[in-house]
Amino acid sequence: PLCIGNHRPGELFGDEAFLMKNPHFYSVRAIENVKLLKLDGKIFRISNKPPLGSRLKGNLGESVANKMRNSSEILVQALQDQIANLKIRVGFGHFLATIMILFSIYAFLLRIIGNSISNLSDTAVISVPITFLYAIGIYWAMVRSQFPLSAFGLTLQDWKKRVAEAILWSIPILMLIVLVKWILIQFVPSMSNDYVLDFSRSRNMSTSTLIFSILAYAVFTPIQEFSFRCGIQSSLAIFYSGSHSVLFPIFFANLVFSMGHIHLSTLLAFLVFPPGLFWGWLFYKQKSLIGISVSHLIVGVFGYYIVGFKSIM
Repeated sequence: PLCIGNHRPGELFGDEAFLMKNPHFYSVRAIENVKLLKLDGKIFRISNKPPLGSRLKGNLGESVANKMRNSSEILVQALQDQIANLKIRVGFGHFLATIMILFSIYAFLLRIIGNSISNLSDTAVISVPITFLYAIGIYWAMVRSQFPLSAFGLTLQDWKKRVAEAILWSIPILMLIVLVKWILIQFVPSMSNDYVLDFSRSRNMSTSTLIFSILAYAVFTPIQEFSFRCGIQSSLAIFYSGSHSVLFPIFFANLVFSMGHIHLSTLLAFLVFPPGLFWGWLFYKQKSLIGISVSHLIVGVFGYYIVGFKSIM
């Protein structure tokens, strides 16, 4: 149809079919009470007033021409918008493919190097530099994508508000961690002598070593979230469309995030999955790296060093 949308008072419809003597090819429905004036074709056959028919045909022809011109402009604009949207999706599709290639290399390196020096007690010596290189590759892909960095969550806008929200939303997660540890102590015989709040006693860490480990974790956490949330989830959120366009990017990015821990411990990979879903949701809500980095740091330090989930791995 040439005319789509709402008609204003005094406008015509059916004039194309009237002039071309064809059946009507679209319908009109009144959304409120209207007064409808019908123009009968017999008026063109009035012999004693020939100027009237000619004038009506001229006016109707002008009306049809205006509708066709407006419809063409609307169609061209719609096509331009669709092409722009396709370009965005293609661009993010290329970016996502680059990210997945980088992650495959990242996973292989962790596995190969981890096997070759399996005598190391702390594989962070391996994972931290490799993850850092992985993040550099992702940033390089972001810059080459020609999209603004804010599209990937790299923005300082309203950072104070986002940090406050992240801290507030992290409190229930901290309470859940304590509850899980308490349940394990009550029902797992091997953990009956553990503490709910371990404060790294199970790791036999000195105070200075504990402080250094937390500082290193504070540096490493934003790199992790940048790689998986800004890199994978943000690109999927734009590229993927459908009924699950919100849940699928969160789930998929978090699955990759969990896989990134499997070289440390299979159990750890399972344990980080639930809070990872929370961070994925928080990133979707805030569209910023800052909030999820703060929340990840708080929850990670609390669960790993204070509650001491290291003792059950």
